Amino acid sequence: MVLKTKKLRWNIFLIMVSFLSVTLVGCSKDDKDNPKSNLDLTGIWVCIESNQTDKYYEGFAGDALIFFDQTFKSDINGGTTAKKCFLVYGGANNTNELKNYTVSDWDDEYEGYILEGNKLTVFESDWDRWIGTISISGNIMTYSFKYQDWNWTSGTMTEEEPYDYVAKFQKIQ
Repeated sequence: MVLKTKKLRWNIFLIMVSFLSVTLVGCSKDDKDNPKSNLDLTGIWVCIESNQTDKYYEGFAGDALIFFDQTFKSDINGGTTAKKCFLVYGGANNTNELKNYTVSDWDDEYEGYILEGNKLTVFESDWDRWIGTISISGNIMTYSFKYQDWNWTSGTMTEEEPYDYVAKFQKIQ
């Protein structure tokens, strides 16, 4: 009788472990299609170094990116969800002015960004974009990227510059 009771308890235990294993696996969230990032870009980043000098643009050097943690959904390009940001040309020349930019100043004529893992896409209101990867060490962010021209009405890329660019930004706030 004792042996049957122990065997019964063991079988119940195995059934419970099997049930919990299946339940926990079934409830897990699969983020491989939409990886979350533990990097925090919120704040003001001033470009301190860039190798981007070409016929379209003189580079991020001297410019600033201001990232907010507020999302928006655009009616362009299939209703992409992104976060709000400003690209301030020449912004490094007046860092006090950069502090005046607020999320309430933003409208759909400004820039947006998407951060998935370490992949950062910064796009303009016409959906031209800088797309690449970032790494952050202390208050320095290194952004390795390519620039792409997009047709905003069709949501298709028309040209990607053949150059690999690197820009370094320093977080000032």
